[in-house]
Amino acid sequence: AFEKTIPTEIGLLTDLENIGLSRNLLSGQLPTEIGLLLNLTSLITKDNVLTGALPTELGLLTKLVSFESGNTFFTGTIPTEFGNLVKIEQLRLKTNKLSGTVPSELGALVRMNWLDLSNNRLEGTIPTELGNLEQIERLQLNGNEMNGVVSDNICALMQMSSLDRLWVSCSVTCDCCNWCT
Repeated sequence: AFEKTIPTEIGLLTDLENIGLSRNLLSGQLPTEIGLLLNLTSLITKDNVLTGALPTELGLLTKLVSFESGNTFFTGTIPTEFGNLVKIEQLRLKTNKLSGTVPSELGALVRMNWLDLSNNRLEGTIPTELGNLEQIERLQLNGNEMNGVVSDNICALMQMSSLDRLWVSCSVTCDCCNWCT
């Protein structure tokens, strides 16, 4: 079978601002060299067969506004370096095989309006730091193996911001959530 991968030479395209590679039957790993694309604002790789860990080098992309890579096969943890993505508005990594906990560093991404980590293998509690996401409209953490209680500061976002979708796993206690799976 013919395999298509993202070449490491992509790191040479330093003026690149947008990468849209959805639904291309791409396989292999996301090259660490993408971290060299410091002008990148959008990285969309959803609906492919990408595997391996998310490169920590993605945390170098401080101009990144949108990273969408759902319905792929990424494994490992969500890099804490994603806390450096200060301009990110959408981080959508649903339906992968990500494990570990949700990094508390994501709470520093105050421009975030959509965080979708649903349908992975994430464990532990929901970090209270996510209550700092005052621009958040959609917070989707359902379909994971998380537990504990959604903190009051996250629930407060339902009243003080435009948060209209707060979805968690049913094993999480939540007085303000609109959906659990």
